[in-house]
Amino acid sequence: MPKETKTFILFLACPTDIVEEKNIVRTLCTEWNRLQGEAKNVRIEVQDWETHAYPIYGLHPQEAINQQVLNHADIVVGMFWTKFGFPTKTADSATEEEILLSIKKQLPLMLYFSDKPIKPSLLIDEQNKKVIDFKNQHRAQNLYWTFSSENEFKKMFRRHISDIMNLILSESLVKELPADETKHPPEEEIDNTGVEYGDPKDIQSLIEKNFKVYWSRVFNIIDEGENVLPNGMKLSKANKNKEELKALKQKLAEWEQRIKDYCEKLQTSFDRIKEYDQDELKNQIFAEELWTVHGALKNPERELDRYRHSFEKAEAYLIRDTIENILDAVNTYKNNIPEKISSGKEKTPDDFKYSILVHPPTLLRGVIGKGIRSEILHKYAPDLFTLMTRKSIWGLFYLTNESREFVVDDTYNGQFRTIHNYDYLYDHFTFYNYIIFKLLKTHLAKYKIVANDKLKYGYANLFLIEIERLHKKDIDKLKKPHKVNV
Repeated sequence: MPKETKTFILFLACPTDIVEEKNIVRTLCTEWNRLQGEAKNVRIEVQDWETHAYPIYGLHPQEAINQQVLNHADIVVGMFWTKFGFPTKTADSATEEEILLSIKKQLPLMLYFSDKPIKPSLLIDEQNKKVIDFKNQHRAQNLYWTFSSENEFKKMFRRHISDIMNLILSESLVKELPADETKHPPEEEIDNTGVEYGDPKDIQSLIEKNFKVYWSRVFNIIDEGENVLPNGMKLSKANKNKEELKALKQKLAEWEQRIKDYCEKLQTSFDRIKEYDQDELKNQIFAEELWTVHGALKNPERELDRYRHSFEKAEAYLIRDTIENILDAVNTYKNNIPEKISSGKEKTPDDFKYSILVHPPTLLRGVIGKGIRSEILHKYAPDLFTLMTRKSIWGLFYLTNESREFVVDDTYNGQFRTIHNYDYLYDHFTFYNYIIFKLLKTHLAKYKIVANDKLKYGYANLFLIEIERLHKKDIDKLKKPHKVNV
């Protein structure tokens, strides 16, 4: 039985000098329908007054356009270059009336101003002044984008139409859900592996209970009264001598340098993201400079075959769009840090308020998962976002007495194995990393070493990686595939 396709109307509001950009909008909407819309049973239909309005006796032409086309629109795209248009009954031009009406109706509005070069003979000063005045009116609301070439507009609009449709579809889905289902967290923040999560307070207690043992093993330092490992083996007590302190300081210094180095390198590349061709961004920057991606593409392990296949098939522009969404999320979070985070009073995973990671989408199915996303987030704000990788999740598994929520049972090609929980809840993970940092900070203070709060999640990540290293042989056994007995 054929599925019903839902159509969203995109109305083009622009004066007569906007020609090529209108064609670009139509082309990119057709592209979106083919690449994304078909799978979602959704399509965008582009309309404007020239092709979809008709004359009717008794109505002003603009009133007819509003009734016949604009009133049915779901999205409005407004564009200006050198012309503003001529007055209507209620506005200084038809395009202005259409834009103001879309704002009044609270329709998604995408407003653009072209800075393309123009021959002086084609420039009408009065019309151009009206365009500039209108642009200045909306400057305070930061309601528009500018472009200086058709190619720049093409890149810009491809990203924007993907973002706006994802937002519209997500909002439509929420409206259609029964009342009780809207209480659940957004899909992006749900663990889809079926793992049962324990009470965060219980996990916190396990971390606090076992931390001292792993502190001793990671830093080769045994605090007073802490000389027994989890397996019951006793260690000889070490003195807090100068060599011990020197080694501790040296390791911390190495950690801090590692954190700073990998943060700065990625920021340099992604700060210039608009300078790269989308294929260059995918295959050189994304694939080479993110070590989570580079490792997944180069690692011969069979469990990563699916990732390599997904990466190869992924559209380059979708990778770029998702990365830009992640960078926008970083900036949004920095500008709206939750009160409990800024005051250092985090007590539950909910206190982190990571709803910014949902819309626009910061995950790309099969290519940018929570781990890769976390690397970008962490490298841009190591004091606000932690780095969630396979190694760090395995580290938490052992730090919490092998709590089962950190691993999942997996079958692949008829074989059974245990792997890390690749879809672990990011706010829970961050909360536990915060607990680890507080414990590290307390223990370092005993040696009169001040931990850098701005690098807190970097410390926690490297501490968990050290724990993973200590259990490497155990992990390899768990991950080793074996036949499933039926």
